Amino acid sequence: MALTRPLRLGLVCPYDLDVPGGVREQVLGLARTMLRAGHEASVLAPRARGTAPRATVDGVLVHSAGPAVPLPTNGSTARLGLGPRARHRAANWALDGDFDVVHVHEPIPPGVGHTVLRRLAAARRGSSRPAGGRGPAVVATVHVAMSPWPAGRSRSLRTASRHVGGLLDEVDVLSAVSEHARRTLVDHLGRVPLVVPNGVDVTGWAAAAPRRDHDGPVVVVLGRADEPRKGVDVLLRAWPRVRQAVPGARLVVVGPARGDLGAGGGAGVQLVGRVTEDAKRALVSGADVLVAPHRGGESFGIVLVEAMATGTPVVASDLPAFRDVLGGTGALVPAGDPAALAAAVLDVLQGRRAPALTAAARRRADGYGWDAVGQAWLLTYELALEVAAGPDAALARLHRDLAARAATATSLAAAAGARPWWVAALAEAARAASDVHDLPAQSRLTALVRSGALPGPVAQQLAQATAQVAAVRALANDAARRRGLGTTELDDDAGGAGTSRVTWPWCPSLPGWDASTAPPVGGHS
Repeated sequence: MALTRPLRLGLVCPYDLDVPGGVREQVLGLARTMLRAGHEASVLAPRARGTAPRATVDGVLVHSAGPAVPLPTNGSTARLGLGPRARHRAANWALDGDFDVVHVHEPIPPGVGHTVLRRLAAARRGSSRPAGGRGPAVVATVHVAMSPWPAGRSRSLRTASRHVGGLLDEVDVLSAVSEHARRTLVDHLGRVPLVVPNGVDVTGWAAAAPRRDHDGPVVVVLGRADEPRKGVDVLLRAWPRVRQAVPGARLVVVGPARGDLGAGGGAGVQLVGRVTEDAKRALVSGADVLVAPHRGGESFGIVLVEAMATGTPVVASDLPAFRDVLGGTGALVPAGDPAALAAAVLDVLQGRRAPALTAAARRRADGYGWDAVGQAWLLTYELALEVAAGPDAALARLHRDLAARAATATSLAAAAGARPWWVAALAEAARAASDVHDLPAQSRLTALVRSGALPGPVAQQLAQATAQVAAVRALANDAARRRGLGTTELDDDAGGAGTSRVTWPWCPSLPGWDASTAPPVGGHS
């Protein structure tokens, strides 16, 4: 369904909005993007003690859920909105906001997100709503990523699955920020979400004026040095090897750190602590290399995209989320290996990095810009509204769109002079794709997109078709599960075509993605 009027959106951030963090930036960035596109958007989140119940933060109206409570989690500290006041404010916000769509970020941790989901679910089941009214459509986004099950099964997620499963049943569209986060939901909770990546202000990062306070090579690392999973200590152990080979090199550590931390890396280490956003952009833009030495626990890799947008080369730990973001445009090293990290940094500083990778990294970063990601979210909200109105209607519409796209791809391939066997394969795939449970047909569609042998417009149409195939399958499986029926076996392991992986066509995690085809963020309103 195309949107016929601006949406009224309510976004939920479970973490203290007054403490810098990735989820906070995503919630506020998405709200600003929707506001620029002409929609209404406000945020519910815990705030610092004494904060006004309603206030504007970075151009976004924020409703305070009260003060946050710090809890240790995933190698860090989560500051969550807990207690009677938070529950009361969250419940009132959910029921009184008159939203078209409520978007809960991080629905797994306890706090305001749980309260919002429970109250909306109760309202849907209650008798107080007008006939035919189910309240707002509900979207939930998971940012966390864990090791695959069973090798690294998370006790916290196993426990959470018993409490969160029922809440997720009330969600119309579930999403994850990366393939790694998606795998976490598949492995630990048995859910198959859409993949919509995090957004980054790539335009602002690309325009940042470089800051150079040092004549020699500069290496920058961003993040809390007091969090072991960030791996700053690994880089400090690698640093003496770098300095030995390049005596004039300087390591700049940006973020909270102990005053004596620099002594652990030897000479040439500069601790700058917390800096403003503009200063951070200037430091990264002026660096010769950005290093992300994280040990694990990362679901995306925003700092990588930020560096890619500036053209600064990236050396990062070989984590699944980082691998997906870089897409071959940066250097990856084993996590926790100082020797390998030093060697990769020296490869960049001593000119052994292919210059073409910088241009490729910039192009890839564009796909994570808020224009592209905002459009993906509008598509997701449209889908959620359809599912909330009735899954059968959503399935029927997606089937029609899928058939039309596959047919268009076939026509384009023929017009472009593709070899006859390609045209025949496309036509066969288009016929088979009408059956949502035909996994071989979906595998063929995905393989055709990944082959790289088709003309660009053809690949783009098929990319959209594969995304919609996966969306149809996810909806069908979810509807069957809710009705107590079995679900289609997912072709989701390594070596498969990844057909259960759902992404929108202009997100860079989807093969065949092309940013130039993405309409403006407001294009569907």
